[in-house]
Amino acid sequence: MPKRQHQDNRKYNIDETRAADASQAESSTTPIIKREFMLTPGADDTLYQAVRTLSRATGTNLSNSHFLRVMLKVVADAMPQIEEEALRLGKLKRPGNAPANQPEREEYEQRIAAAVGAAIATAASPKSK
Repeated sequence: MPKRQHQDNRKYNIDETRAADASQAESSTTPIIKREFMLTPGADDTLYQAVRTLSRATGTNLSNSHFLRVMLKVVADAMPQIEEEALRLGKLKRPGNAPANQPEREEYEQRIAAAVGAAIATAASPKSK
């Protein structure tokens, strides 16, 4: 289970310039929560290409944060299908972060990616909000 699964246990790094509005912003759609991610060079290349492709195609300057929020909207709409596919995977063991575990991490992530991809493919189109 993810460490931050339940909202009451979440810890947010809120932009200090918006700290006064934090309680009001909890129900807002204004982005105020900072997260940090570690990417492999391949994942970083994919992120860069996806953002550039969407930026060119839409004629806008899409950011990494915009792209992640877009992807999370897709994931949110497919959550029931994602759960079904994840249950089909069964229990998995997350490999450690040591460099020697990279092949196991790649296999672990690829299995989850296949399940999420299948779930999104079977989900209905994201709702306009």
